[in-house]
Amino acid sequence: MAQSAGAKDLGTVTISPDTGQVGTWGTWIATLTVGAGGIATGGGLQMSLPVRWHQWIRNSARRLQTTDPTDAFYVSVKTSRANVTLRCEMADATDAEFPKGPRMNLGGWRPESRYGWTVCVTVERGALGAGDTVDVVYGDTSRGGRGFTPPLYAGSPELVHAAVDTTGDGEHAMLPDESLPLLSHTPGPPVELLIVLPTHGVVNQPGTLRMVALDEFHNPVAAPDTEVNLVVEEGGASIDESPVTLGGPSTLGSRTVTITPTEAGVLRVRGTSADGRLYTRSNPSVVSDEAPAERLYWGDLHSHTQYSSDGTGTGDDHFAYAKYGALLDVYCPTDHNNDMSLTREGWRHNIEYVERWHDPGTFVTLFGFEMGFGEGIGHRNVYHKNAEGEYWESGEITLQDIWEQGTGGEMITIPHHTGGMGQPGGGIYHDWSIDDPRFQTTIEIYSSHGHSEEYNPNHPLSMDIADFTLQGPRDPGNYAQDAWLAGLKMGVIASSDNHMAQPGKEGFGVIAVWASEFTRDAVFEAIRQRRTYGTTGSRIYLEFSVNGHPLGSEITLAPGQPADIHVEVLGTAPLRWIEVLRADLDRPEEKFTVVRREWFPGAATQLGFTLDWSDSEPPANGMYYVRTRQRDFVHERVAEAWSSPVWVTRGPG
Repeated sequence: MAQSAGAKDLGTVTISPDTGQVGTWGTWIATLTVGAGGIATGGGLQMSLPVRWHQWIRNSARRLQTTDPTDAFYVSVKTSRANVTLRCEMADATDAEFPKGPRMNLGGWRPESRYGWTVCVTVERGALGAGDTVDVVYGDTSRGGRGFTPPLYAGSPELVHAAVDTTGDGEHAMLPDESLPLLSHTPGPPVELLIVLPTHGVVNQPGTLRMVALDEFHNPVAAPDTEVNLVVEEGGASIDESPVTLGGPSTLGSRTVTITPTEAGVLRVRGTSADGRLYTRSNPSVVSDEAPAERLYWGDLHSHTQYSSDGTGTGDDHFAYAKYGALLDVYCPTDHNNDMSLTREGWRHNIEYVERWHDPGTFVTLFGFEMGFGEGIGHRNVYHKNAEGEYWESGEITLQDIWEQGTGGEMITIPHHTGGMGQPGGGIYHDWSIDDPRFQTTIEIYSSHGHSEEYNPNHPLSMDIADFTLQGPRDPGNYAQDAWLAGLKMGVIASSDNHMAQPGKEGFGVIAVWASEFTRDAVFEAIRQRRTYGTTGSRIYLEFSVNGHPLGSEITLAPGQPADIHVEVLGTAPLRWIEVLRADLDRPEEKFTVVRREWFPGAATQLGFTLDWSDSEPPANGMYYVRTRQRDFVHERVAEAWSSPVWVTRGPG
């Protein structure tokens, strides 16, 4: 384990090149210039690039190796001193294609990271003196290897870290920050546009259109030389500026443009770059003559930062991405607080970031963290209404104790990726008899891992098919439908569980919140009241009510009264189908039934649909919810949305 450096001159590190473009191949050489103390036989060097440089697909680490010079990601070492022999090894080496698990990490907040790779260099023969150099070559191509790539996910520059054992006693001292270089990277060229309208608009009332260009890895691209022509495709509106140039680095390339609706109805805008390479359609905006009592806001309530051992980022990169890259309205970081992850110091830092970025009416931030409780309970994200909310570490308290200490209306605990906690055949991991309706008001039905709606191994969003964690699907009994049939009254959200400082990345899950105001208190209360639904990331507009009561409600029907179902869906692409599901909670063994389905096969222009249907024989104690799917895949996943349920009971007659 590396120790803190003293006053002794251990040397300095440089790196060449000191930047790179995400996803491009090359060679990077980190050079230690040995300090006055030299390095004796048996001594050596440890070197770590920023952990973000090793993130890979499937939420895994990209394997570095020192054994096969003809393969990719080969690391070698050489020195300027003749007659010195060096040995180069990888700490915590593995042959796994998608390695996960803690590995030695010199930099950041913890000594281990899922993505960290540390190169260990030992002086086997001879000694190094002051001024000698040691080159650690990342992506050595001299013997046929393909090289090395910068990270897939852009962010702020970060330090290369190094530690030196000068005497050979096995104790490595960290080089101070002033002796270390920064390593930066830039996004790739833009390949897609994202244009977001306010989900609700008012005739003749100006609103804000937001737009950004993204590269193939969903990194926002500062492209102030790129012009985009904006055209109203549906509805009526005036746009203050068109064509409009994309933004610069201060907003990660995002731009805002004033748009004023001129007529009630559905508004959509099309954007096309001047060269025709970038093209997109905005989300639908519902325009009315008067301001609605509630408006719809989009957010991500589940993502990880550098304070999690399996997360990356620098400073407040994740907040910047949420606001400028994903164009979210609401964001909450939820770092793991177990093992080597979020500490009380990290929690204080997150509180500072949450407060700094909070801007009511523009960008709402919330307070939260993730706790792991193991068998029977699984993982829960804990959300507080204010910064004074209590922080607990996993292992020091039970979920029931948290509920006992909590105050109703001030805290929410949300179970997540319940369909993927472990491998198939693992039995029941979630005991739905453990409940407190004051706090457990919603469940995360979808994230980057896949969906947790129901046990369905053939579903295209099943957790093993989604190809993110290679876990699941978990056995029946662990899903949202199982919790509802057990009597829990939970609404639904979706969020990304992103670990790459890219919260809100499309395809990974977002929450839709119906709130009376665009403030922290109103958004928190709307989530607590189940005025929510979840989507895979596309901003699909969804209204759902039973007898005029919106999603999340509990209602009582008079004897003989039907359940009048109203659904309105406005897609971001053509719709494939809409389904209404019903369950009789007095007969849980009968599970859920699709009681109404609308199909739109081959309907390339079916962007919206309104369904009004009456169930003449509703259950005496039951529930309804809605799910809908679009025709087009988004980033290799089907685009789907799930509503919170409405619960119905039959009154006395």
